Formats: sequence, structure tokens, C-alpha cells
Amino acid sequence: CSHKTCRVAYHPLCARAAGLCVE
Repeated sequence: CSHKTCRVAYHPLCARAAGLCVE
């Protein structure tokens, strides 16, 4: 969740919460 890489997308919720990518 502390990564700014949406490519890996560890967790959809984390990415979405961080605003990195909405998948």
C-alpha cells in the first residue's frame, strides 16, 4: 500500500484509497 506503482496493484482498495488507479 505504500507503493506508488499501480502496475503491481497489490490491493485494489489500497490503490483506490491512495488515488493511484481506480481498477
